Amino acid sequence: MKRGIITIVSMLACAGLSAQTTYDAVNTIEQALIGTARYIGMGGAMSAFGNDISTISTNPAGIGTYTTNEVNFTGSFYGTKTAMGNTSMQANSVSNMEWYSKNAKSGIKASADVLSFVLFNRVGGNGALKSVNFGFSYRKLNNTDRALTYYDSFADQDGYQVYRDFESNITNRIKSYDLNVALNFNNKFYLGYTLEMLSSSYSSTGYFYDYYPEQPGFDAVTDYHSADMMTAQYATGYNMALGMIYRPFKGVRFGLSVKTPNWFGAEIDYADYLYAFEGELKDGEKFSQYSSYRFTSPWTLNASTGITLGKTALGVEYEHNFANSVMLLDENRVYLDDQGDFDFQDYGTWRAGLEQNIGKFSLRAGYSYTSPMFGKESYKFIGDTDFNNNRMDFQTERHDGTRNLTCGLGYCATVGENGQQFYVDMAYVNTLRKSLFSLSEYDDDPVWGYEAPGYEDKTNRVLISLGCTF
Repeated sequence: MKRGIITIVSMLACAGLSAQTTYDAVNTIEQALIGTARYIGMGGAMSAFGNDISTISTNPAGIGTYTTNEVNFTGSFYGTKTAMGNTSMQANSVSNMEWYSKNAKSGIKASADVLSFVLFNRVGGNGALKSVNFGFSYRKLNNTDRALTYYDSFADQDGYQVYRDFESNITNRIKSYDLNVALNFNNKFYLGYTLEMLSSSYSSTGYFYDYYPEQPGFDAVTDYHSADMMTAQYATGYNMALGMIYRPFKGVRFGLSVKTPNWFGAEIDYADYLYAFEGELKDGEKFSQYSSYRFTSPWTLNASTGITLGKTALGVEYEHNFANSVMLLDENRVYLDDQGDFDFQDYGTWRAGLEQNIGKFSLRAGYSYTSPMFGKESYKFIGDTDFNNNRMDFQTERHDGTRNLTCGLGYCATVGENGQQFYVDMAYVNTLRKSLFSLSEYDDDPVWGYEAPGYEDKTNRVLISLGCTF
């Protein structure tokens, strides 16, 4: 009998299907560092400066700093490599598990990240209001492709060795459509408002194969577990942001903005296709479940500072997300209990960036770090009293934070009698995201001796922006 606690993980694919969890909902809000090449080159630390369409969300007042019309297009090339460290785990007194993983790569992908337009509208007269500007943008907030492959072996309850092959591929897309209005008062005080409409799509495809060559009477034709697992989630929502920028004197700017939660409605579909299980061929028997839910993300507060000294600009900002506003409800607005212990906590992002102008050229560098969304004790419970589907699509991870290192180069040329400007910006960003593959509450427990395997995602992205002002 193959009934060890680790073997149960294989049985989950056909034993039952899980309800939506906070981890499912987080797929709708987990934003990457994506924007124009200038914005990325400075690590995203531009909320106090403005004059870049990417600040339409972090500080809507930034659109008020424009003094010309502008059109921008930004595209990128990116790829992600996922690596899991080798580790040994003992799940209980009779089941041992050994993990072996190889690097998995998403391949090089191309993406259209930003398409935007800013309309500058000068206000005549001698009043304090100098301009009323309007911003429109399409932006990708997350454009992630991941792959995970691992091989393991473990002893079942009878002491016989079980071997497993597993692979999973994940895509996560979050798109934003933004409408903005911003005011400029005496070139010292700026106010802005943004309505952000979002759409999110998440998909995971996985495969596992368990076989038992050491089991007496093993039949290679029928005595194995094999299943294809698929998860698809679609969500739409919106939020609003209000921001201000104050310039007390030349060369110094302070920014402050607040963003409401994202109010999302989501649909999620799980499906497992079982091919064999305990000696019985299933011929692709399908187990599926469809459900919908509502999710409210954290409130966000952003504080920023921008300093300009001659041809050098330095930006620093901090963005805080408040966990107490998070709510997970079913389609009837009834609160949902997670299947597991998801310690969703306040988290924040630090950003810092530098720009140096040299004639028509600009050099940029930046850094950002986002702290973990979940506490260290978070886990996805897979015990024998809670049969969920075999969701090995990173749903069980607990984050250890995300780091971005960036650099960039820009060129701007003025042409025509009216001073139109054409610019080309390039940027490179290296993203490192570390996590633990946390399967149960016994992770890192000295009594049970169960060690969660860690893994990391490394993403490299190259961006190119083309734009003009007129």
